[in-house]
Amino acid sequence: MLKYNILQSRDSIQVRILRRCRSYFRRVKTTLLRSRVVISEYGILMVENWGDTTFKYCANGNYGNFFSQFIKNMDNEFVFVDVGANQGLYTIIAAQNPKCTTCLSFEPVSSTFSLLVENLALNQCQDKVRAVNVGVSGKSGRRQIRVFPGHSGAASLSHHKPSDVVESVDMVDWTKIESMMGEGGEIILKVDTEGSEFDVICEFANTQHFGRIEYVYYEVDERWVDGDSIGDYLKERGFQSFLRVGTGAHFDVLASRKQDLSILHTVI
Repeated sequence: MLKYNILQSRDSIQVRILRRCRSYFRRVKTTLLRSRVVISEYGILMVENWGDTTFKYCANGNYGNFFSQFIKNMDNEFVFVDVGANQGLYTIIAAQNPKCTTCLSFEPVSSTFSLLVENLALNQCQDKVRAVNVGVSGKSGRRQIRVFPGHSGAASLSHHKPSDVVESVDMVDWTKIESMMGEGGEIILKVDTEGSEFDVICEFANTQHFGRIEYVYYEVDERWVDGDSIGDYLKERGFQSFLRVGTGAHFDVLASRKQDLSILHTVI
């Protein structure tokens, strides 16, 4: 009789656990169906947004693997700062690395920022990420940003990219960034702002935290960005190595304070 009671008790526990698991997975399935979630080639969850070119690039892995692998395989503690976070691809990849202590993500366009927040929640990393609905500029206040329906990643403050659609957005300068950065270890700064990369880097250089920035990953489109000027500016401020990622007139650069970038072979 005693044996029977023990088995009955264990069976009841197992049944209850099984029911709870089934209930949990039904809720997860319902949530995924309602929110139309896509699993990106980079392994993160994203709210479906097939009408947007930038989303397609994220979903299909068109950005290549260099920077995503670099972030995933960092094995020392770091803070990730994402200027031009868009829908959160690199922010989420960074937040999923246990060595990332915190992320600070800037996205000024309201509709894109809403998707960023949703994607952070989908990937359960919102507690590690401070997402702010502002851009970075040499002057705090309201600015007009040019947006391109169907291509969220093309939004730009630059006059070199004309558009009939504009949005008034909030911008912050280095004095505001200063208070957002907080304390911590080394920083990886990613800048993708469609023409204002140099201005953004200059703002971070004005902060007391600039010495903590170990890597800067920035986009260069030679139609409106002078990559050599950015490189010279960073060299004058202690960056020693520059790795070009991509070919042609549109590419990315990983700048490092380390003289020897052979370390990349251990993280990529």
